[in-house]
Amino acid sequence: LVHTASIRTPWDRSTTFYAAPSTAMYRVPFAPLATRACGPNALKTLAVRSLSAGTGLPGDRLPVLRQLLAKYKEEGRVVRVLETHNGLTGLIAETASVEVDGKTVDYDGMWSSSLTASAAKGKPDIETVDTTERLALVSETLDVTSKPMIYDADTGGKPEIFRFTVRSLEKLGVSAAIIEDKAGLKQNSLFGTERKQELETIENFVAKIKAGQAAKTSPEFMIVARLEALIAGHGQEEALKRAIAFTEAGADAVMIHSKEKSPAEVLEFLAAYHGAMGERAVPVIAVPTTYNVITEAELYDAGVSIVIYANHMLRAAYPSMLSVAESILTNTRSLEADADLLPVKKVITMIDENPLNPSLAPEKPTVVATSPLPSGARAFSTVARAGGFSRVGPIGSRSFSTKSAPQVDKAVTPPATGTKAQSNGPEMIANTEGKTDPQVCPVSAYEHARAIGLNFFTGVPDSLLSPFCHVVATEAEQDHVIAANEGSAIATAAGYHFATGEVPMVYLQNSGLGNAVNPIMSLAHKEVYGTPMVVVVGWRGCPGHKDEPQHVVQGRQTVAQLESLGVSTVIMPNDQDGAMESMQQAVDMARAEGQPVALLVPPKTFQPAKKAPVEISAADQVKPTREEAIEALLTEFVGPNDAVVGTTGFCSREIYESRKRLGQSNESDFLSVGSMGHALSIAQGIALAQPDRTVWCLDGDGASIMHLGNLATTGALSSSYGQLSNLRHIILNNRVHDSVGAQPTAATYDGAVDFPALANATGYAAAGTAPTAADIGPALEEMNSKVGPKLLEIQLKLGTRSDLGRPKTSTLDAAVALKSFLQK
Repeated sequence: LVHTASIRTPWDRSTTFYAAPSTAMYRVPFAPLATRACGPNALKTLAVRSLSAGTGLPGDRLPVLRQLLAKYKEEGRVVRVLETHNGLTGLIAETASVEVDGKTVDYDGMWSSSLTASAAKGKPDIETVDTTERLALVSETLDVTSKPMIYDADTGGKPEIFRFTVRSLEKLGVSAAIIEDKAGLKQNSLFGTERKQELETIENFVAKIKAGQAAKTSPEFMIVARLEALIAGHGQEEALKRAIAFTEAGADAVMIHSKEKSPAEVLEFLAAYHGAMGERAVPVIAVPTTYNVITEAELYDAGVSIVIYANHMLRAAYPSMLSVAESILTNTRSLEADADLLPVKKVITMIDENPLNPSLAPEKPTVVATSPLPSGARAFSTVARAGGFSRVGPIGSRSFSTKSAPQVDKAVTPPATGTKAQSNGPEMIANTEGKTDPQVCPVSAYEHARAIGLNFFTGVPDSLLSPFCHVVATEAEQDHVIAANEGSAIATAAGYHFATGEVPMVYLQNSGLGNAVNPIMSLAHKEVYGTPMVVVVGWRGCPGHKDEPQHVVQGRQTVAQLESLGVSTVIMPNDQDGAMESMQQAVDMARAEGQPVALLVPPKTFQPAKKAPVEISAADQVKPTREEAIEALLTEFVGPNDAVVGTTGFCSREIYESRKRLGQSNESDFLSVGSMGHALSIAQGIALAQPDRTVWCLDGDGASIMHLGNLATTGALSSSYGQLSNLRHIILNNRVHDSVGAQPTAATYDGAVDFPALANATGYAAAGTAPTAADIGPALEEMNSKVGPKLLEIQLKLGTRSDLGRPKTSTLDAAVALKSFLQK
């Protein structure tokens, strides 16, 4: 029946419905009856349902790649394929998934790489692992998975040999074989022109494609031609010529390869190929190993159908294994390596006897992300600890009390919502998306910190940490310092440790890690001064949580950034018991490692604090709010050709809203969404480049204090070179870090920071203070006669509108508009 049954259908004029036995008979009990009962859409549904059932049988698996190509062409996305080199990595490709905007995202297939198969055996990638060994690895992987596989067949060998490879792959249920158009001893493509890369003649390679097509028994099996012309340095013209020839010879798809860090040459090829071939173009495969800045969506839009992540599992595993091996040698025991190891119990329970049985398979680790996790996300699995939590972190902070601090009821400690995660892998991110009642009481967290020996706190306020920071500010008193910037907090914490031997806590937002890098590496690192501290990091842009663009960029790189510093990481869960345990573990790790450890705090971890109403003294009533001061400047003093640089936080948002309210354009404004403390430097750059244009820097007290040295640079440029007469530096001083919880800055206390005196001392031409809105005009007029940069401090009363909006223009569009304004 299998070999003889044929039928002519209205939707397929082929007289033979199934050319090969491997597809039909595994899937339907009687093919001819099934075909009479349903149309093509029903058959597609049947195929997809068969895939999701996950039988792993060769006949079910082999056709799935073509089905996915058709399905995703309608949906508008690529087929996503992950490298595997054994059964364990196959299980990762089979089960790894994340939540993105409420949708599950996972891998569609597997890539059997010759590079990683060779490397896993400790051999070079020059075809030293023969086909028999390779197919054994493929079989091991297919035994425990159900997703389709693409096989890296290197050059394919002689056509006569490639025929047998095709037959063997079909029998195993592999969906495609990729052969590269090179000759001679194979050299890995990523060497590029560093080693001789000899291309096969087009004639010989076409013969190999035709031999593979003639050998296959299933029309679903795909022969893919891999183009090496760009790798070998032969350029676009040769790549396109070969792509057209191989397509016309019958290749089911082509793969374009490049070793460049930019995707430019790949995009150029895609445009040329699709332009030349039109409807005759076959699917194109891309392997963005080196040009990994480009997204899947961008590749799809350029004409790519399949994206292969070709070697990432092995590259992730090797550094972790080497680190553990070196730790054991260094310490003559394995205790110190525990933080990087999966618990033994997890190893023996994470793989079921029948991993393809959904009812018996272990629960997958929870990973929530709004965008692909960075390469550094590997750290999540390598720092797994008992209970399934990942670990990272340093902490620290010291504060001043303030009347506007929120009030938290110490008697109310919310109960934990559940026990520690018992997944079969680390819980990578505390999944709090959508929850309105965070579970960690900030008062309890502070008291626990004290109980486990964290007695000194220093840092820079962060909105995610504000409930905790407010408790620290009101309770720690002389044991708390709000630092000028994050690097200073690390240094202050180090000094405290030197004097006491205790582990301090530093707190900061992840956007401030850049400021902390130097003292972490050159002061606190275990190989320098070996200074233990716990660094609590507010994880803005945490994968799985919506945030502003600058925070999304920072958030997805946070783990990689910490990993690059050699800083271990603990992620705080949002249940009470888990949070307390994570703090204890961070302290223990900091002591054991003798350096900072990061404690990452995702959004919505802490219970919100109840803020006390803002108290405005009678003396402050005559002062303007920040928004009132901004609107006065824009209305009366900023000219239509002037440029305005606004500092990060509420200031830039209020500039945007004021412009809109006044009917003015934002094209002349740089509204900083990050880079705290650098607004003055940005303004300097514009003012130096365009000395005939007045440039206004609307700065904040906290932001200015963060990088106070910029005042000295401004003064030096003026006094030494007579520059920056066109710069107007406005300090909007409300004495608090307003947008991250209204914690005090060093300017909170009368006389603590005298901005006009600092400006005069550093070389500004003029400086003054406007204690009321009415004083702004006269102060500016008085300074206008002076040649050089001018600073005006406008003293403010507290207060920000609850309905303050955010700019509707994207940061990239705003940059384009500003450059157009400045350069026209």
